[in-house]
Amino acid sequence: PKHGLFVRFEKMGKGGKGDVDHKAIERKKRMQKDAEKKKRDRDGRKLTEQQMAAFNQGGFNTEQVVTDIKTPEWVEMLLAVTRISELQIRIEEERAERAKETFQNPYQALFNLVSSIKFEVFIACLILLNCLEIGLEASWPNDSAAGLFNALEHLFVAIFLGEWCLRMR
Repeated sequence: PKHGLFVRFEKMGKGGKGDVDHKAIERKKRMQKDAEKKKRDRDGRKLTEQQMAAFNQGGFNTEQVVTDIKTPEWVEMLLAVTRISELQIRIEEERAERAKETFQNPYQALFNLVSSIKFEVFIACLILLNCLEIGLEASWPNDSAAGLFNALEHLFVAIFLGEWCLRMR
């Protein structure tokens, strides 16, 4: 059948919020065709009928067992309605793009910074300082330093948000 979830969903929605993004459907079809092609074509050679039979009878690796789990229909419907499925498709496309040998990171210097051991140690020290600050705040006898603790808390939040943003690039 032709992607049962999307066909049924298209019949349900007639020009409202229920409509599915057709570009996302086409991308998903393309990704599935690529996955089927990879399944048939391992290491640059076509699998023989005997190899396919062994594959179908359990001669597959653990990674395929984990990734080839059938998603329940209600979950697929929820993902389609919330457009999370479109995000999943874009993530898969980005991973495929990054897996190519010709891929060059447009933010290589930033990647080198956030993956360096010095940056990791610096962030680990900040986490320990934050833990110390939280412990001091919890054991402080009165509220005389509440403003200082509040300012430190906001400072740590801003630093950790900045670190997270750097790692997302």
